Amino acid sequence: MHRFTFVACLIAGIVIMVTIFFTSLTVGQYSMSISEVINALLRNSENAMDITVIWELRLPRTAVACLVGIALSLSGLIYQSTFQNELASPDIIGVSSGASVGVAAGLLLGLPLLAVSGLGFVLGTTAMILTILVAKVFRNRSPIMLIIAGILVSGLMGSIVSMIKMWANTDTVLPAIVFWLLGSFSSVNMIHFWILLPVILSCLIFIFIISGKVLNNISLGEEEAKSKGINYKAWRVVVLAIGTILTASSVSVAGAIGWIGLVVPHMTRLLCGHIAQRTIPVAALFGGSFMMVADILARTLTNSEIPIGAITGFLGIIIFIAILSIRRGQKYVID
Repeated sequence: MHRFTFVACLIAGIVIMVTIFFTSLTVGQYSMSISEVINALLRNSENAMDITVIWELRLPRTAVACLVGIALSLSGLIYQSTFQNELASPDIIGVSSGASVGVAAGLLLGLPLLAVSGLGFVLGTTAMILTILVAKVFRNRSPIMLIIAGILVSGLMGSIVSMIKMWANTDTVLPAIVFWLLGSFSSVNMIHFWILLPVILSCLIFIFIISGKVLNNISLGEEEAKSKGINYKAWRVVVLAIGTILTASSVSVAGAIGWIGLVVPHMTRLLCGHIAQRTIPVAALFGGSFMMVADILARTLTNSEIPIGAITGFLGIIIFIAILSIRRGQKYVID
């Protein structure tokens, strides 16, 4: 049953993603028909405005939104499998909050946009390393200890962000920090896309290749993994590193966007089961589509742009409640 559902979800996911992608290019304050969009993409349009709108505004943010959605959904799937905790999300080990510190500090220092993103990535990775080091202090092999360490590190990073906001200029820098912390694709360009593409694509391919032998067994726990000949500790670090790279790269570009890394893996497992070879591609398709829909709503619901985090939070809560209703009576794994 799950195999048939997987094939159906895969086909539907591809169709939905392509449809939403082109829909995103047509809608906005400056509406365009699909033929005008295609001509602008091919640079055959006689209207210079069409080409500018597509190549300078909509194509970059739509493409980046799709990649960020893929990355956050995959990282959520990875964390939930690795921690054996279905309530885990990409910010569970402090990566999102660490990247937030980096970006906030970069904005405070007035660094160029790419330098701000780079600093966010470095601090996100640093936060993950710090979480692992803190977890070792507990000397407890339970997966819940890493989650506790992540909460502690996230709290520390949140305090640092608060201090940075206190030092920021209230007229210029502070609004930029606050808006970024809620998530936005308004400042992205094709450079961000070409930076994210190889990172996210290589992580996606790698995690899919090792999913059958490694990720499926790691999700069963240390003893089960060792009985299958898997070096649990080494592969767990590798898998967590992949999840961290996906999260940090996304957060450093688009901000701390919540809920997508929690609800999309649940949607995927509900439809396709727990086999990683099936859940990974479907989660990527659903995640990319989810984020593009959120971006469309963020820039079209009102005359001013709504932070993307507000949209994903609203949609995520509705979807998660629906999932809880469907799974009523089932036990959630938290340890």
